[in-house]
Amino acid sequence: MADQQTQIHQTVLLKEIYVEFNPEACTHKMETETNEISVVFDERCGSNWRSKAEYRYGTFGAKIKFPAGETTGLNFNFRVASPMHYRPIHSIGFNFLATDNSREQVHESRFDCSEEFHDYEIKWSKDFGTKYRTLI
Repeated sequence: MADQQTQIHQTVLLKEIYVEFNPEACTHKMETETNEISVVFDERCGSNWRSKAEYRYGTFGAKIKFPAGETTGLNFNFRVASPMHYRPIHSIGFNFLATDNSREQVHESRFDCSEEFHDYEIKWSKDFGTKYRTLI
């Protein structure tokens, strides 16, 4: 694991991910030139992908475009969580619920999440976690 103090104060781009379970239902492609990760799910069942590295605290962000079309049964998330082997697991994040691209779990959106990319950011420290959404 890299020096945690260094990771708190500088941007670390996500270069690698791994599929935590059900990899046959979740394929992904990484574009190194643009730092984009495309994730594709199919109808078989759920899957989860994570960064290969662990980070203690910091600001975690992503540009997210919700899948368009038929998404019944899809619960699409961007979250920061404690490692799976820690108990209890603590997390904070954004949850996008299927079949209604204009509604997030907690906040009504005035836009269709599938029309374009939006910035989502989570600030996580020892004492608090805060979520931000930036409309572009």
